[in-house]
Amino acid sequence: MKPSPVWHPFTQHALEPRMERIASTEGAYLFDEQSRAYLDMISSWWVITHGHRHRPIMDAIRDATRRFDQIIFAEFSHEPAEILAAGLIAIAPAGLKHVFYSDSGSTSVEVALKMALGFFHNHGEGRDRIVVLEHSYHGDTIGTMSARARRPGRCSQYPQPSHQSCRTGNCGRVCGCRCRRLTRTECTSETRDPVGRSCDERQRLRLDQDPRRGQQPALRS
Repeated sequence: MKPSPVWHPFTQHALEPRMERIASTEGAYLFDEQSRAYLDMISSWWVITHGHRHRPIMDAIRDATRRFDQIIFAEFSHEPAEILAAGLIAIAPAGLKHVFYSDSGSTSVEVALKMALGFFHNHGEGRDRIVVLEHSYHGDTIGTMSARARRPGRCSQYPQPSHQSCRTGNCGRVCGCRCRRLTRTECTSETRDPVGRSCDERQRLRLDQDPRRGQQPALRS
């Protein structure tokens, strides 16, 4: 079998092992092209919790696709989403009155981070640090990786995005908000990255390599 053109999660594609191609599913099992069965004990990443091709779910999906597919939530809504949201609110803790839909676990955590940070920012409270539990895992987007456990002695396991302030430190004239970092990392002069650079050295390197350095922020009328 020739190598797969798919870059599978948590793999380095140059060293990726051979992936078995699945031809069908039923209940708790996956069946490959040689009809070998695999017990899907992780529910295909916690999505198929009722089993593969569970008839009531498949019937509901078929019924929905006869009427509509993707509908933008920026200006519109639809009945199935309203019914599900009302049902979730009914079993949620008291005080929660709205449901925000997301498309994966990682983006759900991203949304929760934005909501928490935005809440305290809008209330004028300087609470912008995220508590990270040891051995925690919240997803693989940049935001969720920045809020999970890191290896001891490193600023971060992966390079994290940083927002450089403009010359005045306040971009209110342009975007109406003060430049802020999503999270803060506990860095000291002794903390080194994998190649031995301190946090201050890495910061200076980023500024030196920034092609926009020395340019005034563009103003739009």
